[in-house]
Order: sequence, then C-alpha cells, then structure tokens
Amino acid sequence: MKNVLSTRVNLPYFEELGSTDEEYLEDEYIEFLQEEKFPKYVSLVNDILDSYDDVENLKEFIVDVPSFEGGNPERWFEFALSSTKIEIIEINLTYFFNSDSGFYTFPRLIANMAGLPGLKSLKELCLKYIHIDDMDFDFLVTKLVSLEKLSIENSERLKKVVVNGGVEKLEELEISDCLYLESVEVSNVMNLVCLKCWGSMVYKYILRLHNVPKLTHFQTSGNLRNSIEQVLSGISVSVRDQLLRLKLATNPLFLSIRDIPKLKNLKHMELLIDMHERDSAFSFFQLIEACPLLEKLEVNFWGYPCDMVKDGEPEEWYSQRHKHLKMVTFSGYVGWPIELEFAIYILKSAVRLEEFIVESCDRYDTAKKEAAAAHAREKFPPLLRKFKPFFVVQPESPNLHYVAKKKLAI
Repeated sequence: MKNVLSTRVNLPYFEELGSTDEEYLEDEYIEFLQEEKFPKYVSLVNDILDSYDDVENLKEFIVDVPSFEGGNPERWFEFALSSTKIEIIEINLTYFFNSDSGFYTFPRLIANMAGLPGLKSLKELCLKYIHIDDMDFDFLVTKLVSLEKLSIENSERLKKVVVNGGVEKLEELEISDCLYLESVEVSNVMNLVCLKCWGSMVYKYILRLHNVPKLTHFQTSGNLRNSIEQVLSGISVSVRDQLLRLKLATNPLFLSIRDIPKLKNLKHMELLIDMHERDSAFSFFQLIEACPLLEKLEVNFWGYPCDMVKDGEPEEWYSQRHKHLKMVTFSGYVGWPIELEFAIYILKSAVRLEEFIVESCDRYDTAKKEAAAAHAREKFPPLLRKFKPFFVVQPESPNLHYVAKKKLAI
C-alpha cells in the first residue's frame, strides 16, 4: 500500500506490489519479478518523486526494493537529502544487480552529497545491500552531524570501520553481515548506548571498544573463526562492566567453556542458539555463570531440521546457584533433549526464579507446532514438580507459563 504524506515517503516493495516470501523464493517468480514487477516498482517510485511538491518539509524517506536491474538510487538519495527537515532515510536494495555495474555502490553519490542541506538534519540512516567502502563510511560519520542512529547491513566493500569521536549525537550503531569485515574500532563516542556488531558470518574480524561511557546494550554473533569469547575479549574490561543487556547469536561450537570474560553487571541476556541434535548446552551454562547479576534470560532455539521431536534423556549437569535470575523465556521449542537439558540447568541453578515461559516453535506447519507444544506439556510438569514445586501454571496463557506462587500473591 502506498503511503505518501506531506512529511513522509514510505514505499515498501512487498506491500506495494503484493508479493509473499514464499513466492519470492521460486525461480520462476523471481524471473517474473525482474521482467515485469520490478520495473513497474521503479517507475512508481520515480513517478511519486516527480509529483512530490513539498520536498522542503520531507522528514522520512523509506524505500525497500528486493531486486531489480536499472533504476536510479542516487536520485532517491539526493531527493531525500534535498529537504532541510529530513530526519530518517532507510533504503534497502536487497540483491540489487545491474548488468553494467554489478551490485550497487554509490561512488557518484558521495560527490553529489556534499552540498545537500539534509546532511545537517538527518538523524537516522539505514543502508541495506548498499556496498559502501571505508571512505564512504568515514564520510557518513563525519558529515552527518545530527546522526543518532546508523545501520550498515550487507556491504561487501566495508572492511575497516573506525569511529573515533566526532559523532557527538550518535546513540546506536549497527554493522551487520558485512562479508569481508576485518575490524571495528569505536572509541571516544560519548553518547553511544547500543552497538550491534554482527560482523561477518564467515571471516574473523577484530572488535575494539574504548571510552564509550554510556554503552549498555551490545549485540553480536560468533562463527568458526570468531568465537564469542574472542569477540567479548576485544572489549575493554571497563566497557564490559558497563553492559546491562547482551544479545548473542551463536551455537555451541562457537563458544568456549574456558575463556568467557566476566560480565559482572549484565542484567538481561538474549541467546539465539543454532543447536542441532548432538550438541550440548554446557558452554552456555558457563556463559550464564559469567553473569552473576543476570535477572532476565531469553533463549530462542533455531536451526532445527523438520523432524522435530526427538526421544532421549537430557543430561543433568552440575550447576552453580544463581541468586538473581528471575525470569526465563524459551522460544522456538521443538522437543529435543538438549532443550530439556537447558531447562533442567535453569530450574536447578536459579534459586530465585519467579517466571518460566515456554513458547513452541512457530517455524513449521500447524501439526508440527502442536506436536512440540504437546511434548512441552508432557515433559515440563515433572521437571517443575521436582525442582520448583511452588510454581503454578497460568491457564489463560497460550504458552506454557509458570509463575512462582509468591509472585502471584504480590
């Protein structure tokens, strides 16, 4: 659906032309999109810009294009940055490909941007599948003087990210899935609160953080060449001690049980775990124990093949007492022993646990989701009776939702 207001241009492709993710994955449909629908979408965007007569008051410009050949994204950028009031620009050129120039880069854009008034007012910039290089990045963080949020995703030219002061208002920085990323160095950024550094999913990169006094939220991932402890070790001890919230995407292969740095003030942790049938959850227990003040834990299990529920007995590991963990949520539950292994660890170690929620996997068809939910309803009550007999189930909840009686009495 087209949404064009006096201060806003928002053109998400899938809403505009009525496509679905399932259709998009089919080769024949991709060909149909490239030959018929994408050119129409490009024409639509250009027609809207031609007819837009209030560019001075434009505050938000969002264009989401999955793939097309041709088009003129430079014009879109220049249009948005022509406004003295522009605050938000988001452009997603997923799989953009031009037979003449390959994947989209914007060397011409940099030269044209220097005198545009929007450079002074822009607060949020999100670029996806736009292949900027190190010089482009430096231009953005030095010229966008009002920038509060910067997100660069899937750039194959970005290698060495350096932010050393200068961006006085920057509060959130994201560098995600940049294949050839070598290093990220952030220092003397006084108002940075959140750093999302997903880095490369294949290659090793070095992370260095220094003198970011307000940084409390950190998101990152691990791979075979970059384990989680290697990423965390690149953060100075003083910065690690500031962290209150951490989000990690990894699997047990990418997490050592020996060298996990302490996160002594962390309160909230989210784990996106790519687990498989024979994996052990033990290394994650070490990570939890490295966070002695942790109060809230969210675990999202993903990466399973379609044959979901597995028979087998979970391991029961020795666990230290965790005195602060109060709320735990499992999502993506499918019914493997490793998930119950994780649950047993939590129920044994979290001596002040008040709430435990189990959400069944929603990535498969209804029958498989119902099978996972039935498995949880069978396996969890005995565990609760054994380790947390004072917990009661919340019957009105669509998921398994256990709450301590003392919390209900408050």
